[in-house]
Amino acid sequence: MGKYTLLVVLAAIVGGSLLTVDLRGTLRDMSSRHADDQADVVARQIAESAQSVVLSRMMGTGGFVNPGIGGPQPYEGGVFEVSLDSLSPALATVSVTGTYGGAVHTIRSTYEFDRMNVPGPLWLDVPYATATTTPGARITGNAEAPDVRFDRRKYDDLRLSGFLPFGALQSNLDAAMTAAGNDLNVPNGGAWGGNNGLLEDLNVDDTESLYQTAIASMGPSDLRLAGDQTVTGSATWGGDDEITLVDGSLRIEGLVRGEGALVVNGDMQVAASGRLDWEGLVLVRDTTDVLDLELDGIVTITGALAVAHDALPPGGHLDMSIYRDAGGMSSAVPQGNVSSRAHPWNDGQPYPWHQHTHAFDVTPVGAERGRHVYFMEGGGSGRHEAETQFHDLIQALGSEEVYLEFANTSHHGFARFGLEVDGLPDPITGMVRSGFGGFAHANSDLRTRPFPADDLRHFDVNILSLRALRQAFDTVGGCTEWPICIGYEWNRKNALAIRVRRASNNARLYEATMYWHMRPDERAAHEAEEQAWRDAILAGAAFGTHVTLGDRVDLALDTGEILELADKMGFDGNEVIHLSTSAAHQTSEETRAAASSAPTIP
Repeated sequence: MGKYTLLVVLAAIVGGSLLTVDLRGTLRDMSSRHADDQADVVARQIAESAQSVVLSRMMGTGGFVNPGIGGPQPYEGGVFEVSLDSLSPALATVSVTGTYGGAVHTIRSTYEFDRMNVPGPLWLDVPYATATTTPGARITGNAEAPDVRFDRRKYDDLRLSGFLPFGALQSNLDAAMTAAGNDLNVPNGGAWGGNNGLLEDLNVDDTESLYQTAIASMGPSDLRLAGDQTVTGSATWGGDDEITLVDGSLRIEGLVRGEGALVVNGDMQVAASGRLDWEGLVLVRDTTDVLDLELDGIVTITGALAVAHDALPPGGHLDMSIYRDAGGMSSAVPQGNVSSRAHPWNDGQPYPWHQHTHAFDVTPVGAERGRHVYFMEGGGSGRHEAETQFHDLIQALGSEEVYLEFANTSHHGFARFGLEVDGLPDPITGMVRSGFGGFAHANSDLRTRPFPADDLRHFDVNILSLRALRQAFDTVGGCTEWPICIGYEWNRKNALAIRVRRASNNARLYEATMYWHMRPDERAAHEAEEQAWRDAILAGAAFGTHVTLGDRVDLALDTGEILELADKMGFDGNEVIHLSTSAAHQTSEETRAAASSAPTIP
């Protein structure tokens, strides 16, 4: 090797050594900067994670509580600290500081506690009520809901003031509740629903909705007792979030204790020899003219007692109109494939429906009918195909993707449905107003996910409360009938609707509307029947809810016990409202600079 070549090689070796030294220094700088950046990120993450931990520890059943976190706490290689700037059950300001590798991140937030609202220790959602209490009976509320509440909407809807004066009802209940250590509160109708209404957190409109929600929420582990029940021995029912349904009257002569929701679909009596100890919600419901709630024995209810009474007058029947067009209905008003029949009062123009069945539930034609409509069964025609014309359309659609939809569910009569679609592991059952559950569309609980039409195996709808449907009267003139007519348009646009839509363009292919109905030629008979019902009450026939509270009854409102049912029954539960947040951050470099500039103490 020549001298020149040797010098070049030596230079390369020396240069490579210098380059390696420079690279190591650069890598150290990069590593330091990377560590600083990482420390910044991790410090933020620690503060954010610790904030969630602290907030969950602060959530009590009745408001904010001290999270009980002391000095610096180790967390993911760093530490966090908590400072309670202010704390009350309703409002809290908390600062959480996360530290990692010299970086410090602080989050200061203010929260408001929105406690779940329950109307009161005893709420009477009934058309008419009388009460008797004896010395010793106790009814206690809390700061948010101190009083016994009477919902007078049914009283007004049934127009009872003409023969059952409200003043007498209120005077009787006032005296009885005062004797039990409580006050009677009669909120106006608007106070119950809507934003900030008494029922807002329970997500129901009234106690009938609460009843329907309870039984729709029942699962395989919940207890169902069919028919009237008499307990003479000892029984333990339910659990924290379990529902016990007595589908009939309940008489307790022995001992019943339990937790969760106790739902009684009939009269309820605790005999003088009986005892009821319940933590949670007790709901007594009936639809006959008289509901008796007699608590003569030892009764301790820690939670709430609700009474749901729908004593509706007789009359009316179920009508169903069918609109359909496999090509898609072109207008907002459903026209569908019109039949060849024409109505004489409009110059012979065709009816604006495909099929209409008057008095569906009382006119026996073909298969037995009632309020339970079978659209499809076993992949073929349902037993009511002549009236629904449903399977005929589904068959014509073949494998085209469609979806089912419910509409106008606010006046749905608490209908229930059953649905089976190929590919789903189990049939779906539920309450119409709650939608399709796990098979619901991402954008709406009231729509199913798309599926091929020929995958539909079963679909039925059962109207459980006919008089709770919207009413419609075929009468010329304005809508003046109780409580609200659908209107005199043939589209029945406010009736409970069951629809089939094409998935590709949302075109409406089918619509069945169901409603409580009366024709003009039936009005006289209906009014006579309802008047006879009113005359019987006026003459002294038993009517309304009768409440008896003996001297060993203790009803105490405890929202925490109702809160146990929140997830199962769809209550909002306790909520936290985030009012404000501010953040401060100090990097590792800033921390080192602050330390180096600090004066040295000799």
